[in-house]
Amino acid sequence: MIRILHLTDFHLNIKTLKDWNDYLKEAFFKKLAEIKKEKEIDLVLFTGDMIDQAGKDFGSVILGLQKFNENIIDPILGALDLDISRFIICPGNHDIDRNVDKNFQEKGLKEELSSIEIINSFMDSNANDYDGIQRIKEYKKFEFDLYNQVKDKVHSKFKFSIKLDINGKSVGISSLNSSWRCFGDSDYKNILIGENQLNDNFNFVKDCDLKIALMHHQLDWLSEIESKTIKSHISSNYDLIFSGHVHETDIEHVQNLTGSSLRIVSPSGLNRIRQKEIDYINGFSIIDYGENVKCHFLKYNKNLKIFVDNTDACDKGIIEFNLKALPSIANKKKISHLLDDDFLEFLNDSGANFTHRGKTLTLNDIYVAPFMEQFNLIEEKENEKGTSVKSEDILKKIVLKETKHVVILGEENSGKTSFCKQIYKGSIVEDKTISIFIKGRDIQKVSIKDIQNQINKEFRKQYKETFDFTKYSLLVIIDDLNNCRIPQKSIKTFLNNLYQLEIQTVVTWDEFFTFTEILESQVTTVEIYEILKFGGRKRSELIRKWIDLMDDDFENDQAKEFQIKELSKIVNSVIGKNLIPSLPVYILTILQANELNNTTNFEQSTFGHYYDVLIKSALGQIIKANAEIEKYYSYLTEFSFWLFDNETIEIDENDFMLFHKSFIDKYRVQLSFRESLHILETSNLIQKNLDLYKFKYKYIYFYFIGKYFSDNIENNDVQNIVTDLSNKLYQTEAANIYIFLSHHSKSRFIINQIIERAKELFADELIIGFNTDIKKINELINETAKNIDFVTDKSFEDEHDDTYNEELAVENDHKNEEIDKISQVNKAFKTIEILGYIIKNRYASLTGVDKIELVEELYKLGLRSLTFLFNTFIEGEDYIKNEIIDLIKKDPNSALTVRERENLAKQFMFNLLYMVSYSIFKRISSSISSKDLEITFDDVKKNYPYRHNQMKKIMQ
Repeated sequence: MIRILHLTDFHLNIKTLKDWNDYLKEAFFKKLAEIKKEKEIDLVLFTGDMIDQAGKDFGSVILGLQKFNENIIDPILGALDLDISRFIICPGNHDIDRNVDKNFQEKGLKEELSSIEIINSFMDSNANDYDGIQRIKEYKKFEFDLYNQVKDKVHSKFKFSIKLDINGKSVGISSLNSSWRCFGDSDYKNILIGENQLNDNFNFVKDCDLKIALMHHQLDWLSEIESKTIKSHISSNYDLIFSGHVHETDIEHVQNLTGSSLRIVSPSGLNRIRQKEIDYINGFSIIDYGENVKCHFLKYNKNLKIFVDNTDACDKGIIEFNLKALPSIANKKKISHLLDDDFLEFLNDSGANFTHRGKTLTLNDIYVAPFMEQFNLIEEKENEKGTSVKSEDILKKIVLKETKHVVILGEENSGKTSFCKQIYKGSIVEDKTISIFIKGRDIQKVSIKDIQNQINKEFRKQYKETFDFTKYSLLVIIDDLNNCRIPQKSIKTFLNNLYQLEIQTVVTWDEFFTFTEILESQVTTVEIYEILKFGGRKRSELIRKWIDLMDDDFENDQAKEFQIKELSKIVNSVIGKNLIPSLPVYILTILQANELNNTTNFEQSTFGHYYDVLIKSALGQIIKANAEIEKYYSYLTEFSFWLFDNETIEIDENDFMLFHKSFIDKYRVQLSFRESLHILETSNLIQKNLDLYKFKYKYIYFYFIGKYFSDNIENNDVQNIVTDLSNKLYQTEAANIYIFLSHHSKSRFIINQIIERAKELFADELIIGFNTDIKKINELINETAKNIDFVTDKSFEDEHDDTYNEELAVENDHKNEEIDKISQVNKAFKTIEILGYIIKNRYASLTGVDKIELVEELYKLGLRSLTFLFNTFIEGEDYIKNEIIDLIKKDPNSALTVRERENLAKQFMFNLLYMVSYSIFKRISSSISSKDLEITFDDVKKNYPYRHNQMKKIMQ
């Protein structure tokens, strides 16, 4: 057992020093002698306000603290036979000089320290000076001198922790400075500790058997900026938390998801000793820490002039606790208790403006689990190619930790994000599992430290409390990694470093080929699945779920089944024409439009019209006049360009008001800012988050910025922007803007730009032939497999490992060229998609010659891309070799013959090329296949009779 004496708030000045000597000292040391006789006191903790008003009565902070050391610290240590390492202090607001920093400095600093990241940066940048915080300088000098001879400690401006060995137990004490931001009389809810101060101190004591934190202020005094983070971190990582400041006794046993800790507040030991107020108590506390914790509270009886049990604090002045083990997350029945409200709203959001009878639908209302297809590069399962896997089974494997790294592929709007949300919610209710959700576009750096920082940052945003990650399994979900803001060449390093962290991961991506190139040597260590489009079964399941939302509308089950069949006919007729992909967002839009009696003819509409329906129906629930809806269309169109022009996705209210004024001036209309903002927020088109406004869903922004460029396509500046976008189609944002631009505009300029880009891509590659070329490829596979030297190159491994620790991938010119090609493949795929969209969207207005040109360019670009991909893989002997070596290493007892290794290499190459070919053909066919274009296909086949069969297969 370890016995601790807790003191606080003596407020030493000339008056209280006299009170100490005249009244309290004799009674205090007499009681200490009684306690020591029963059991030795091992440790003394003093939680701030040792002196009063920065030592004003003694001439300075330093002189006041020296007087405290002389009259309080030294006598107590002498009475208890302890040295200075057993008397630990932390600063209170009276131990610093709040007058030395200027008002203007304080105001500027208060405004600047507006986020955890900025606070951390400030504390790091001020490691060697006290700029802006001169107030703590004298206290720190005293502290440095006081503990100068103590050996096992970490000690700097924002660090002070000591390790002790007490009764065979290692004890770590962290003295936290909660007073460095104290200024004036408005400290409440403005106190800052700083995450770095907390982390740096904890890292020093984290291996100790008992971890103790000292801080002058209670946790409810912390600023909202960091309150949640600091509270949770302390509760998670420290066993005992001592504080003072409020001059009263309090104790709280905190036992929740973060662990178990005891927060102890003691009353003032000396202040106002002469006052006869019954409610004002002076005293101290004795804590016995062992298997159980016993707290003994004592108070000074002013009449008897002795210390007695503080029965005002608890019965007999003694309270005991049994600190239980860490509770599991599974004990939390509602994740709403666990997750931040804003993040929980995100998890439940359906991703689009779907409503039913005025009620906004959540993801749970409409989610239908898709089928998926698994990519396997090694096992030869010819009879299973094309078979589907239930995504529910994949979800179960992830939740039960039966797989470590999973990649989910899928085109935009295929449901990747919705599936990630299901994984998150499914995993978080499992015992001792923490899920972290990261959006790909938020990833900007790639080093291991940066990835860990990103995980910590997202954790703070997603959870109400903080956890010690070492006590839980960690599942990191990265959605749309292909949208990340780092260069393509650095994503390899990011993934390698991510997998080095030895945590469970789920990553979503768009294209199989580009991901395998990025993944490189990790390709056989992950399970890769692709989300499939909804077939008839899944469409029916979604329609049934929609109908179930209006169960009370039907007289009987027969009427309900009839409605399901009628809706299925409508949906299937649209999907059958291949004008839109069979994805949930479009099916749900048809269902919503049908409910609203929308007059849109979906059998003649491409996907741009579906988003138009969602936006118009959202506004239509609030605004009835078409003219008013048109006005808001203009408003949102101009707003989208305001964001685009300012290179941002969100603005604060002041900037929003500036935009509003510019709109009023340009269009000369009457429109109230508050009213328009209310309408746009209520209709879920604009969202406010942390005082910033943005489009709630990405498709709304893309729809309106596409409309802006369409409306202004004759403007030279706009044409330059469109040209730039067409050159950046490998970027998701640029591709989406161009697709919506193609929906809004019939300008020949847009078509010419996309045709030019198509012709430029892989211009040096020949169109692959499906007879002679495939025969040569088969021969090359056999030759390559036979010639591969499977001896492990240790120098290669060492070099490969080094790249894992780079902040950004630094690669040779050849590798940089390969990564550029990956971007070109992305660009080619998006170009194919846009060409197909233009053809299907405008098949009735384009001339026959125009349609032939577009179809030919789409077709030839797809085949040139395939040629490039084949050449890339066949030439990648080192890549294939190291994959096979990696597979052999996984089975150390395996003794493969040379023939078996050759067969393994051939199977690997064959499966890889098969999947690439399948991906390309699927891209071409899904982009262009339509019954409305049968005549055009016949015309193209006549122009290329020697490719008749291969074109027929692709276009069907």
